[in-house]
Amino acid sequence: MSRAIAYRQPLPELPCPLCGQMLVARPGQITPSNSWSDCLRRCPSCRVGYSNARRDPTILFNDPELNVPPEVRGGVLETLVNALNERNQRNKGTKFGFSTSEDALTWTVFRYLFDSGQLLGVLRGAGLPVPDRENRPESMLLWGVPVPLDRDANKAGWLLRDRLVAISDDLGEDPKSRTEPDVVIDLGADGVIIIEVKHRSGTDLKKPTYSGWDRYYPADSPLTYSGAVRASCCYELARNWRFGLELSADPARPFTLACLGPEALFRGKNEEVLRPFEASVPATGTALFRKIRWDALIGTINEPLDWITDFVETRGYRCGGDGYGLGGRFDCP
Repeated sequence: MSRAIAYRQPLPELPCPLCGQMLVARPGQITPSNSWSDCLRRCPSCRVGYSNARRDPTILFNDPELNVPPEVRGGVLETLVNALNERNQRNKGTKFGFSTSEDALTWTVFRYLFDSGQLLGVLRGAGLPVPDRENRPESMLLWGVPVPLDRDANKAGWLLRDRLVAISDDLGEDPKSRTEPDVVIDLGADGVIIIEVKHRSGTDLKKPTYSGWDRYYPADSPLTYSGAVRASCCYELARNWRFGLELSADPARPFTLACLGPEALFRGKNEEVLRPFEASVPATGTALFRKIRWDALIGTINEPLDWITDFVETRGYRCGGDGYGLGGRFDCP
């Protein structure tokens, strides 16, 4: 009885996050919000609304670039439509407009670090093996897209993208569904870094019998630890590891795969999910796996500007390095 009454109760009013107008829930069935148009509480002027959750609703922007600060909006829409996984581009653009978006967090923080010249210093401070002599990367890709996008000004970035596409082709990936590492940083002769970013999502898992493994770690793979990687079930990390090995093979140079996430990703049962993959790959040598907490990364930013501080705090992190760093609710599957 109480559940039925609660269901008939209207969603509570909330102020528009942009103009402040109180948003009254429209009539309609309370269902999950997959886009701005699904929100029963939405502002037609600002084209923003709240999900249909009664508690801690997500903010949904119809224009995804409004979900990141004005200082980093330049090029964001063009980047999203050029992401390597063409089949996921539309969904990626829609979800980018959610206040919970992992991609919006990635874009904002890494664009800020790149534009401010702090990228390598912050990664070094967070524990990645970046040589002290390195101050600026040769190129950086987000989802396989060069930053900045300009082909004439960023030839190295586009060459790196072409290399990812060539590796994808060699591995037999569907041209419409290519692997797109969240962040790729080219240090030239000093190596390449791939970063898999997590915010509110858990580690992507596939059973060792899943057919996709055969593309990256076939039974006749020359990698002596191929079977252990498959047994780890950490499919997304394993794909990124394979791409990193290929990127760093010619010419031969160091490679680091980093998993960046909230503190909760690296403790309890979530840590247990990651442990088999960490144990399956070499612990020493020129190819390494590292784990980085968001609060450790953000905490090394030098004199952060107010807008980046405000943005990361709304996502559950603090620039001072003493943040709660949980990044919302999630569990690995």
